[in-house]
Amino acid sequence: MTNAASAHGPALAALRRGLYLVGRAELAIAVLAFAFVGVLTSAQVILRYAFAGAIWWAQEVAQLAMLVSYFFGIAYVVKANQDVAIKMVVQRF
Repeated sequence: MTNAASAHGPALAALRRGLYLVGRAELAIAVLAFAFVGVLTSAQVILRYAFAGAIWWAQEVAQLAMLVSYFFGIAYVVKANQDVAIKMVVQRF
């Protein structure tokens, strides 16, 4: 290893560590948003059928939280290179 390459070692390690932390944060946001959708939808169903009431903003907020979950989740999946491949389609082409 040359001196120039070894000088970039700590900087590259710090960058990789930062990207790892960003990936973990993306995953945490995706999971929390998805859990929030489940809790909010469950509360909406319980209120609607048990108490004949509703949270008027629940559907819109649940849709937005689902979008947040989707986009942060897909960003993590792409970054972690864990995308789903359908083997039959891949083998045929």
